[in-house]
Amino acid sequence: MKLRNLKIQILAVFTIAVFSFLSYLAYISPGISGGMDSYNHYLIAKHSWSHPVLFLDQWGKPIYNLIASPFVQLGITGAIGLNMLCLLACSILVYKIIQKLNLQYAWLGYILTLTSPIFLDNTISAITEPLCALLVLLTLYLYIDKKYIASAVLAGFLPFARSEGFIILFAVVFFLTVVDKHYKTIVYALVGSLVFNLLGWVIEGEPLWILTSNPYINFELSGRNICGSGGLFHYFYAAHYTFGFAASLLIALGSFFYAIHFVSEGFTRDSSIGLILLCFVLYFGSHMGIWWLGKMGSCGYVRVMVVIAPLAVILIVYGIHHLFRISQVHLGARAPVARQLTLLFLVVTPFMFRTDTIPTSIRCKYLKSKQNIRN
Repeated sequence: MKLRNLKIQILAVFTIAVFSFLSYLAYISPGISGGMDSYNHYLIAKHSWSHPVLFLDQWGKPIYNLIASPFVQLGITGAIGLNMLCLLACSILVYKIIQKLNLQYAWLGYILTLTSPIFLDNTISAITEPLCALLVLLTLYLYIDKKYIASAVLAGFLPFARSEGFIILFAVVFFLTVVDKHYKTIVYALVGSLVFNLLGWVIEGEPLWILTSNPYINFELSGRNICGSGGLFHYFYAAHYTFGFAASLLIALGSFFYAIHFVSEGFTRDSSIGLILLCFVLYFGSHMGIWWLGKMGSCGYVRVMVVIAPLAVILIVYGIHHLFRISQVHLGARAPVARQLTLLFLVVTPFMFRTDTIPTSIRCKYLKSKQNIRN
């Protein structure tokens, strides 16, 4: 009990330190991440109270507009505050999910989520990804907790937090029906689409509001391509600063361990990890594909990976859990040292290769002190 309380106290102090640093960055920042997209999301949500039709704006995203609207009445600081709350809630949910999966190092999952490079890069913003990441995690938590109907209902609302929510919805419905045989949950998964489409029909007069008001579908039908296209492996090359170099290797390792278990035992073992991995792979692969093909208005933004950054952390902890069990057998007394070095490398490397989002004044002091040490 004392050790548990000590861990909680350490995590609390660490959380306060991270949030203090984020607050300081927000205070001195002359702008916010996400460019004009952030300001557009902020303005749509802010003015939805005086122009209620904006609540249904599919570019701004109805769920974001609804939840963010009270926060943004305080200005852009309110949007940043919402993102910080989402970051904290994601960290807590990752901690709880890891515990429910009977994996070790739940504390590590909390820390890695709280210091996720791509999440931290985009916390000082008004973009929709942090809130969507939280809703995706909550959907998966409900599934793991065997609250299948609640998970299906929430998954049905994800497309109205971000359009990629349809990808997560597909993965959740696949597991609920094909793997778990809960066929009736399909009806509950349709609730979100039926509710919003009915609202769109009544308010905007569009019987197929989900399709006709979707900006990405309309953009694709228009034949325009503003951003062009890019390499198929663009997001792979960006992984070392999106998730971190060591983290990317451990994501692959966690996926490898699950693949081994799946081949030998199918869905009967670690099925929840299977769902998490499916969500991660489908989401990551979809963005790879649409950027490579130049479809759906994709501009190759790496910030979209904020949504699956917490899922990446769970896969990392899953990989570490099995890796350390193997290392204990083969390394014996040297295993603890190897573990500490692995964890240190995992936490530090993302910030060794990514300094462009650190304020210039801080970065210059860091580089100057680094040069003095060398001299």
